[in-house]
Amino acid sequence: LASASLNNLSADEVYWRVRQSVILRHTGELPLEIRGPDAEVLLNRVFTRDIAKNRVGRCSYQLACYDHGGMITDGVLVRLAEDRFWFGQADGDLFSWLLAN
Repeated sequence: LASASLNNLSADEVYWRVRQSVILRHTGELPLEIRGPDAEVLLNRVFTRDIAKNRVGRCSYQLACYDHGGMITDGVLVRLAEDRFWFGQADGDLFSWLLAN
């Protein structure tokens, strides 16, 4: 499913097309691995959605934000284990920000 195939569709049609026909495509970005006993605590400080709701084996769309609310980046967070996550970011540099803060 490519974005060109979504042209001339209503918002509802696009929603259902994506829900029923989406594929996983390699974007060239390497995922960040966040792991350890405090991984969930760290991620809850950065992302706007409650990480505890992300069950093992599931993923969620996340927004990483600064303390003042500005956005750092967005992407998909996968929970591989209770204390291990992968974050595939669309754009931005979350890795450097995490190290600096």
